[in-house]
Order: sequence, then structure tokens, then C-alpha cells
Amino acid sequence: MALPTSGKICIGDILREMGRPTNTKTDLNSLASQWYNQTRKAKFNNTKHKLSDWYGETWSTVTLSISPTRYNGNYQAASVRITVTTNSAWSVHNLIGSGGSIPVGEGQGFGNGSFTIRFGSNPYTSTRVGEYEVRTEGLPVYSASFNWSQTGRSGGGGGGPIEDPIDACFDLKSVVQLANGKTKLLEEIVEGDILVGLDFPDRIDASEGDYMQWIGNIKDAKPTKVKVKKLATYVEKSYYHITLKNKSVVKVTPGHSLLTTDNDKENKVCWKKPPQIKKGDFMVDKSGKLIEIRSITHMKKEIEVGVLDVESVDNYVISGIVAHNAEILSTELVDTPIK
Repeated sequence: MALPTSGKICIGDILREMGRPTNTKTDLNSLASQWYNQTRKAKFNNTKHKLSDWYGETWSTVTLSISPTRYNGNYQAASVRITVTTNSAWSVHNLIGSGGSIPVGEGQGFGNGSFTIRFGSNPYTSTRVGEYEVRTEGLPVYSASFNWSQTGRSGGGGGGPIEDPIDACFDLKSVVQLANGKTKLLEEIVEGDILVGLDFPDRIDASEGDYMQWIGNIKDAKPTKVKVKKLATYVEKSYYHITLKNKSVVKVTPGHSLLTTDNDKENKVCWKKPPQIKKGDFMVDKSGKLIEIRSITHMKKEIEVGVLDVESVDNYVISGIVAHNAEILSTELVDTPIK
């Protein structure tokens, strides 16, 4: 028989549905526990011979939304947040693909919730693809899924592994300076935002040559507006924690180029990566002033980070200092959010 989808039902109906004799003596609490474990979709009260609050077929379907929708699936490590909308218990299933993983404890939930999928770097020239599905528990099963693709790094041959990607990112909670005088957290930045950068008459753009060989005069620096062209988020395994004399804190990955100098008397500045920087060196702020580094420590733990690609000057102000941008190779998430 088909049980009703709402209201109250008799214990006898439950016993018949479970394939058990209806003339046996049954403890209500024990039966409730067994029925719940078998169906995963019922709640019980202690009213004799009655069962209430059974949800059954009234449970909603499951839908997904993806954040950030700008997910950048290039060869570097990345993460994407998935929001689940349902009123039932649910779990995540990796149908195909080995590039993504879900942190322990985030692969299931009850009702509206969310989980993160982390994509490791793809050190191959080939593209890898996958599909995740979120399913409700109990019967009937409702589900929603999406496909993803992640390109391999261009260059090389034969589809084999290549060198590790160079990371160039800041903590997502870093403060970014806008051209209008306001600020935003890095995680709040969107394409088209206008930021502040520094322009030099003899600068070398990344597209024109090796900017790491450039040496400039800080007196020639002029604040300028730059526009966010692309952006992406990742999960990195380590970062540098830098404390400045003005008490500002910078959290940046080892591969990000920062405008710096080791001599505040000569006015010469250049681009260096955190492993090349030491205590007593100086960073450059949005107005071209130098700020001394009080401490710099390599932290070997995971951090969610973001990176910006700006134009027309290849730098911007973040965490109170001038940082170089990074070229972002775009590959959109192939998204089919509802089945």
C-alpha cells in the first residue's frame, strides 16, 4: 500500500510497509527508530498507535548554485563554493573525475547548506573533466549536478607532467584600494572594479619583457587608475606573513611579486618575491612612500587566496602595498546546475 504523505498514519500500516506481522507487540520508540533508519525521512512522537510529522513525498527537490560564478578552471589550484537548497538530508557524490576533492565533513548535510570543492593544480597539457552530484536521502531520490573542466598548462608535449605553476596570490581577506578612495576585501572584488596602481615612465609590462629585471626610481612614481580584467580564487599550501612598521599585515603566497627596496636612501625600487625579501627591507604604499618590514615568516598551512589581472598598468594596491598583477588563463566552469 502507499502511505500518505502528510497527517497521521496507523502503526499497523507502518508494520505492513516494513514487511512485519501486524499482530506482534511492538515498542513505539523502537519501531520509530527502525522506521527512521530504514527510510531516513520520518519524525515520531510518543502518542500510542499514532505516528505524526512524517514528511514523505512532500520533501522538495534539490537545487544548486555556484559561487564564485567566475570560477577559473585553469591549471592552477582553485576552489569553488556550492550552495545546496533543499529541506532534506543530502550527500555529495563524485561521479567522474579526480581533480576535485571535498574537505572532510562538508560532503553531507540536512536542509539548506553549502560545501567547498577544491581543485588541485593540473600539471598536464591535457584537460581533465568531472561531475559532482548532490542527492537527497530516502525515497524518492532527488538530485542536482554540475560538470567541471580544468585545462592543463599550455606548452610541453605528450600530455606529461610539467613544472609546478608559479603561485601569485593574496589572502582573500586582504583589503584592496579602490580609485574612489574606498576599499573592498579581495573576495568582494568583481571584474570592472577600478583600483589604484603606480605608474613609472620606464616601466616594463609583463607582456613586453622581464619586469623582474626592472629597477625604477620611486620619485618617478605616479598614482594611476587600473581596471580589474580577470580574477580567480585558489587554495594554496603555504604563504608568507609579513608585518610592517605601521602594523599592517600582509598575507601573500611565495610567488607573488611585490614592489620593494632594501635601501631607503637611494630611492631605487624593484620587484621581488617573498622568499627574496627580509626583515628591514621596505615596501611601497599607494602614494609611493616606503614602509619598513618588521617581520616576515613562512607559514606552512593552507590558505584561501585570490589573484587579480589588471590593466593598463600591471600593478595594484592591496594590504596597503603595491603588488604586481598576474596573467590569468581563463577556462569557464561548465555548469548544468539542475537535473
